Amino acid sequence: MRHFWILIVVGVWGACALDERSDYLIGRQCRPDDPEQSCDPLQACLPHRQSDRGLDNFRCRDKASFEPIAGDEPPLAYCDDVYLCPPGVECRPDRLRVDVTIRPLVCKLPGDVFSPPVDGGP
Repeated sequence: MRHFWILIVVGVWGACALDERSDYLIGRQCRPDDPEQSCDPLQACLPHRQSDRGLDNFRCRDKASFEPIAGDEPPLAYCDDVYLCPPGVECRPDRLRVDVTIRPLVCKLPGDVFSPPVDGGP
């Protein structure tokens, strides 16, 4: 009976660990003024929210975090000439426009089907 309860505890712990996967991939909070100290190698400290005050909600992201999670698109991370995407990920215009003329720049995997064309395509 004791082994049964140990298996139950291990099973519940394992299920909880699986639920944390998307949080882990999205990344922990980081400091944009010192990304090397707050993120692991091959990660970038990127903003995830735009407001009237500018960009904020900085989190560490790596290439794996831009893969779909359970079939859903991962959270967007904004980029520009200061906030660079991690290696293997491109800074591209978002598929959604803020208004008629502006598409914010976000990190996307190369060849992402939701990315707009790069070279003046349709």
